[in-house]
This record gives sequence, C-alpha cells and structure tokens, in this order.
Amino acid sequence: MPKPRRVRVGVPEKKRPRKKSKPEKKPEKKPEKKRRPEPDQQTLRVRQFRRQFPGALRPFSRTRRALYVGGKIVDRGKGRGFQIGTDLVEAGWAVDVLEVYRPNAESFVNYDLPDGAVPVAVISGDVCAVESILPPVPMYDLVLWWHGPEHVERERLPSVLDSLAMRCRGVLVVGCPWGTYAQGAVKGNEHETHQCHLDVPDLESLGFKCSTIGRKDRRGRNNLMGWFLVDPTAAWTHAENEA
Repeated sequence: MPKPRRVRVGVPEKKRPRKKSKPEKKPEKKPEKKRRPEPDQQTLRVRQFRRQFPGALRPFSRTRRALYVGGKIVDRGKGRGFQIGTDLVEAGWAVDVLEVYRPNAESFVNYDLPDGAVPVAVISGDVCAVESILPPVPMYDLVLWWHGPEHVERERLPSVLDSLAMRCRGVLVVGCPWGTYAQGAVKGNEHETHQCHLDVPDLESLGFKCSTIGRKDRRGRNNLMGWFLVDPTAAWTHAENEA
C-alpha cells in the first residue's frame, strides 16, 4: 500500500517554482536590397557598341577620324552629349557630324568639349546626298550611322550604305530600332519620320554582321546594330575584338 502523505496543519504546502517561458524571438527583418535603377536606352546602346568594339573607346596614340551621321546635343544623364559620339570625343577621336536638320546642327555651337578633345566639325547636309558633300576617298576610320537608316526609304538604303563605305577605311556601323517602330515628325522635324523597319536579315543581306538587344518590335526598348569591316586588318576593329 502507498504510504500516507503527511500534511502539517497550518503550514502552507511548498509549491515548485514554475519555469518562466522564454519570450518568442521575432524573426529579424532582413533589410530590403535596393534595386539598381534600370539603365536607360542610350546607356544600353553604348554598352552594345563597346562590347563589339572595345578598342574604339580606349586611349590610342594617333588621332582617329570618325564620321557621325545624324547627331544632336541632348541630355545624357551624366551630362550633355550626342550618344556614342560623346564617348568617341572623350576617347580622343576627331569627329565630323553630318546633320541635315539645321536646329540639330546648331545645337553643337554651345557644346562643351572635354579638356584636350578635338573640336567637333559639323557638316550640314543629307546623307542621301553624301556623294556631293564628301570626296569619294577612304578618309574615316569609323563611319557611324546611329539611328538613321530607318529614316531612309528601303529602296535607297543599299546605295547610301555603299556611299558611306566608300569613305571609310575601317568599319561602317549602323544602329536602328529592331523591327516595327512607327514614328512621324518629332517637334516639327520631318526628317525624324521612320520610312522603313529593319530586321537582322535585312542587314545581313547587305553584308553586315549583326547583334541585337531587347525584344523585337518593342518600342523604345531594343536596338539592332550592324557592322561591315571595310578593312578587316584594322587593329581596333578586329584584332582586339578577337582577343
């Protein structure tokens, strides 16, 4: 039989102390990672050009000449400039700008050049009439027709590209929207109207190699770049790119 429990009269029974429960730890909130702002379209285009021609924007010993077809000074985020043209100027290129719209050409009057840069020469004229504007000799290491081919009728495009290649001794580079991109006059400039829409096969059929960024037919968020090596032995266009 179990032993009877003795209880003292008048003496309170000792109670075992209860263990204090530990407060539940609230999960620490991890600091939210700040998302980097997406680069604008101009920055993406410069990166596309730089990936294909890394030697173009590096320092070099002798002055190189470039023809930039169609340019105007605009705000670029890090200052005022004209897309890839400003990067070329900062890298030491001597840049000639061929521009058909007078207000765009006049925008270069107050363009602040980097220290030691070669002044930009502005030539007023239409790229479709380049035969009567520039002598037919290979005088430029780079001819850059950046977002201009779409402003020319498709039937005229091959002859215009041939005329530009004739004045180039390095590489001819073009850039344009990839696919359909309807656009009319912009701020009174009828030359901004898109006359044709281009795809990779269109440039490849003319002898160009191509690269793209973004998605085809997505307005303002893509780019089609084509290049034609007039002189495949030019160091900055070929040898450095193959390394």
